[in-house]
Amino acid sequence: MQVFRPTLLSVSTLAASMLVLGMAGLQPALARHHGGTSSGTGQTLAPSPGNEVLTGAVGEWLQKAQAALRAHNLTQAMEAVNAAQAVPGKTAYDNDTIAEMAAAVAMQAGQPEVAVRAYDMLIHSPRTTRAQKAQMLDSEIGIAYAAKNYPQVEATVARYLKEIGPSDKLETLLVQIPYSQQNWAAAVKAALAQVDAARRTGTRPPEAVLQLLASAQKALHNFSGVTAAYALSARYYPSALYWQNLLYNLASDKGLTSRLGFNLARLRLTAGLATNAATYRDLAERAVQMGLPQLALNLLDYGQAHHVLGPGSGATPAELNAQARFQAFVTQQVVKLKATLPQQVAAAQASPAPGPALTTGYDLVLAGQAHKGLALMRTGLSRHPKHPAAALLEYGMALLDSGRVNDALKVFALVPPDTTARSLADAWTALLLTPPQTLKQVLAQPAQRSASPHTR
Repeated sequence: MQVFRPTLLSVSTLAASMLVLGMAGLQPALARHHGGTSSGTGQTLAPSPGNEVLTGAVGEWLQKAQAALRAHNLTQAMEAVNAAQAVPGKTAYDNDTIAEMAAAVAMQAGQPEVAVRAYDMLIHSPRTTRAQKAQMLDSEIGIAYAAKNYPQVEATVARYLKEIGPSDKLETLLVQIPYSQQNWAAAVKAALAQVDAARRTGTRPPEAVLQLLASAQKALHNFSGVTAAYALSARYYPSALYWQNLLYNLASDKGLTSRLGFNLARLRLTAGLATNAATYRDLAERAVQMGLPQLALNLLDYGQAHHVLGPGSGATPAELNAQARFQAFVTQQVVKLKATLPQQVAAAQASPAPGPALTTGYDLVLAGQAHKGLALMRTGLSRHPKHPAAALLEYGMALLDSGRVNDALKVFALVPPDTTARSLADAWTALLLTPPQTLKQVLAQPAQRSASPHTR
């Protein structure tokens, strides 16, 4: 099995990229001057939009601050900014421009707290555009991250997401923070919160969040949690690697009973991964043994429709004869079942055991009596089956076989978590929500390891 590795942004890379964004937003501050006159450096600075200009004393001090900043005299630059702040009777435009200059100088001087205070003032200013606010919040996050002030990072990211909108980079950062500290449980909690939020809004969580979720679950030795993360990745970002990892984990699950193994084999068949006659016959035999001969016949018909069985499959005359004999046997079992089905329904209704109601109800669904069959299966579910998760999964499969795909998806979501049945339900969900052509293309490709760099 090939395992993907999550992409983690290093502290230096993340902080540097965000601080560059912040400095870019402050360039207008370095290009303003009192009345648009010369700065004394050979450049003429433009007045603000709306022809607003700085008051005389403020403009003079900021001109000195700008000149000192360009000369890399940061102490003198900050003194000039402080002098501008002390000027009485300042306008709102004065205060905003002073704050921009203060942030620029503080960033250069390595005083992040001062820069953040200046950003906060500008963020609250009605003069600041939404794009500028986003840029400043981004810079505040970079500053806090570089200082490892993670509570401040989380608070500012939450503010950004609320006031600006979604950001895959920042949503991933909320998971990366506990992950980088090897706080696996907190990383899982943060990732699952984003998965739940995506479900509520009808969006999809960032791919990197799902990668971090799988890695954190693996670090916690939570096998079912890893499988669930693979299923989410296959659902939202279908790829050969994600499907390979998902199917490998499902096949390796220690909770895979014979009946759940049948479900997995059927999943592989539906995904187009069962391409030989022996697989179809094996599944059909198991369906008959489970008391579902109509399902066995449906599987054989499916194999013929896809030219794996019967004429056109490339089978030899002897193989075709064997297939025909087996199909005749299965058909005979279906005829026998239909003849006794009313008596079996009555017995299942009278029995306190859940098994007869579940199996006979499924038989009714497959016989075209979906309403009656599903009701009988619900009766079986209410009788507390020994394996409730597996029973609910089978009820979902009955819904699927009756053509009620949306109802099946709802039931799959109700299968208890951290069970093998839920892992299979998640896999079915991923399969059903992936367009058939996309799934075909994905599964036809060889799985590739992620080429993304992995740093801690």
